[in-house]
Amino acid sequence: MNKYLLILGAFVDTDDKKEYVLKLLQELRAQNIDVCLSAHTSMGISEFAKYCKYLIFDEDNQPLHRFDYKDNIQYLDETNIWSKSCIFLNSKYARLDSYIPGSPHSMAALKVLKNGIDVALNNGYKWFTYMEYDIEQPPGGISNFITERIRKLEDSNTKSFFILNTGHPYFLWGGLFIAETSIFKNDTQFNQKWYQNKQTWISTFGNHFFESIIEAILRRKSYETISHDDYIKLYGEQVPESLSTGGLWNYKTYNLKDNLNLYLIAGLYPSRIESTEDYMFHLIISFWNHPYALKDVARFHDLDMFLSTKDKRKQLSYIEKTDAEPGRYRIFHDIVNSGEISSEWTHLNLTYTVYVGDEYFYRHESIDLKYLDKLYLIFSAHLHKTDEI
Repeated sequence: MNKYLLILGAFVDTDDKKEYVLKLLQELRAQNIDVCLSAHTSMGISEFAKYCKYLIFDEDNQPLHRFDYKDNIQYLDETNIWSKSCIFLNSKYARLDSYIPGSPHSMAALKVLKNGIDVALNNGYKWFTYMEYDIEQPPGGISNFITERIRKLEDSNTKSFFILNTGHPYFLWGGLFIAETSIFKNDTQFNQKWYQNKQTWISTFGNHFFESIIEAILRRKSYETISHDDYIKLYGEQVPESLSTGGLWNYKTYNLKDNLNLYLIAGLYPSRIESTEDYMFHLIISFWNHPYALKDVARFHDLDMFLSTKDKRKQLSYIEKTDAEPGRYRIFHDIVNSGEISSEWTHLNLTYTVYVGDEYFYRHESIDLKYLDKLYLIFSAHLHKTDEI
């Protein structure tokens, strides 16, 4: 048995990706590397199994949405917020930077890693390397690179190695890293049951990204880093595209129709009412202008905003239908003033159905009125009402 296990994270949903992974697994096997392929898709599994020592298929690939963080807002505060989804604009149509707080696939990605680490722990591997399937190998093959890195780590009694982004000292998205398996075995946070559902994820990690979680765990022990630029220098003049762009596919084959609810959403955002502790809520409809997004207009139907308790409801506003174009946002101002909501009500709600081409989905957003200050930390709107709708 080798000293280390190579955990290869993969999401294979096209023939091109399948052929690439098959070729990569064959190359890794030729280097006598113990590989654990950890995947969220079943495509190609029977063929992949011929070339890797371990194979894990975990069909749970749930993305995290804006409304998931709103539904679990009680678990978020200044100590565990990594990113915010604030909106700044001054017209009814505007291009905005309204990101999903956290990464939609962080929980799924960390499960891929955890599944591989469990294999490493159960089979006595002292070290493991994690690598995304679409990141090129260093010259001379990945085996020589990993073996030499582990030798240096052991000589210096250091527990891990990872690559930093160019321009700022953070963990490189998609970059490989090497670690002693014991780091994750003994990490209190990593060993919580964050993988059970979205609530346990948010209560454990807030809205942190896969990369920021891994980096925090590695930095709790001794570590070695290398800059992205220095890593690329290992390739000489022939720098592979996957190192400079983050991946071979880089979303070009991403099936947006399967992920409409990541990039297309209507939500209630609070703005602070000047000289008060109250909030005014606005309905903001967004269709993120993804580089490879659909070009269809989104058609929203039956947007219903209402207050509720366990056994009753009070309608605030209703919009029968409205459209949103890709890369554009629509705003409906002044849905409700929080200072005018009586204490009998517990939740502020929004429901709607949206159609894009032949795809559609229904959404119900529910905001717990006890946590409006927390909500404002992440989902605030900063508006100048120059163009009313």
